[in-house]
Amino acid sequence: MDNKGFTLLECMIACTIASIVLLGIHRLSISAFTTYNSYLSAKSVDNESSIVYYAFKNRIDNALKVEIYDSYGKLITYEDSIVELPLARINLYYDNTTGSCDQSFTLSTNGELIYATSAVQDNIRSIKLNKQANSAIVTISYQFKNDEEIFYYIANLGTKGMVNYIADLN
Repeated sequence: MDNKGFTLLECMIACTIASIVLLGIHRLSISAFTTYNSYLSAKSVDNESSIVYYAFKNRIDNALKVEIYDSYGKLITYEDSIVELPLARINLYYDNTTGSCDQSFTLSTNGELIYATSAVQDNIRSIKLNKQANSAIVTISYQFKNDEEIFYYIANLGTKGMVNYIADLN
């Protein structure tokens, strides 16, 4: 009898073991790709939020005067209380001599945050303002489409034109 080959049973066992190993490797690679794609999505949203945050921070911090308007065109004052007011317009004044608005932030209907005439970021679901009454601290919250996380920028506008006029008169 010649013993120089494999039996059919040995071949089937080897194929079964190889299939189990390959199936495990396949599931592991799918899990790794899913995790990597989730990481890329989260990193993309973080990058987008940083762009919006620093756009607000750089422009508002450098402005001499800031005016915030509600969706009815009313100027938000120190005394006003704001809860989840959608962003209508933020006017920024950099030059005291002209008296006119130098630049502004608006949110377009298709979700682009517009500064002056160019888009800062698109893919924005909403930008909302919050402010307590008799306070110059404004919280700007923003959210991106296809993401539930809410990001915040907090600005103290006390030196930017939103002041307590009654206290200033005394």
